[in-house]
Amino acid sequence: MHAETRRWILRVIVTVFCISTADAGQILRVPGVYPTIQAAIDDANQGDMVLVAPGTYREAVKMKAGVDLIGNGPAGTILTAQQTNAVVSGADHCRLDGFTITGHIHEDIDGVYCTEVNDFTISNNVIKNCTWSGVNLVRSAAVLRNNVIFGNRCAGVFLSYPAAEPTRIINNTIWNNSNEADITIWRGASALIVNNILQDLDCDEASLAEIRFNDIANQPAEGDNIQADPLFVDPNAGDFHLLSRTGRWDPIGAVWIEDYATSPCIDAGDAGSPVGYEPAPNGGRINLGAYGGTGEASKSLADESI
Repeated sequence: MHAETRRWILRVIVTVFCISTADAGQILRVPGVYPTIQAAIDDANQGDMVLVAPGTYREAVKMKAGVDLIGNGPAGTILTAQQTNAVVSGADHCRLDGFTITGHIHEDIDGVYCTEVNDFTISNNVIKNCTWSGVNLVRSAAVLRNNVIFGNRCAGVFLSYPAAEPTRIINNTIWNNSNEADITIWRGASALIVNNILQDLDCDEASLAEIRFNDIANQPAEGDNIQADPLFVDPNAGDFHLLSRTGRWDPIGAVWIEDYATSPCIDAGDAGSPVGYEPAPNGGRINLGAYGGTGEASKSLADESI
């Protein structure tokens, strides 16, 4: 079985177990019971989870407060839409996890859009090639973790106007988004930005950002951040794993490969961040980017690991 498939099966099992043991709600399955994602969401109640099988789903989705939307992993669960303003519209107190999200044809499609939304987690997704921003948060507070966000026409992540709390952008790879900076923070928005890999960042004078332990490749390094070529495997083909002489995961061949070089983003994260599922040797310190803390983290040259 493919390693990524195993990882997503384990994630779903853990999620289902947590829901069932807490008696928090029902699991609504797409397409096994419901023909579309939106039909399942519309029928869900707070505390329920909509579980989506592998496949390509051509629909714009409006999430519901308190209802999680879980895919089977971005390699196999594709959510795409056209002639709409956003592929996914977020909601309070819920999670969006495990999809590739892309919007096209219509000229102004966000991958994920939120307005006045709080406590929304966007995790383990690939958000790419949208004709507006990858994630667009207006007066909204979210957690973005372990996402790859690339090739969108405007910003990778666009934050605007104050929200109830700062948006937390942690361990993402946000790369090659065209008309704005990879992360753009405007008009009084605020953010905590830690352990990411990106090309550039723009924060206007009315906004506030705490920026620590990131690789910002096209801007001078300040504080705990670095400015370096992250040495991705093949960003043009969408493979943002980090090169490693000790070993990095090849999702196509489902094998570990030893490279000619080692990325400076390996073991470069905040020392206070847990290494999570990073395979040994991991140096006892989390990698930067979307695979940091996961089972697909590129291996460290250090002899010591935890």
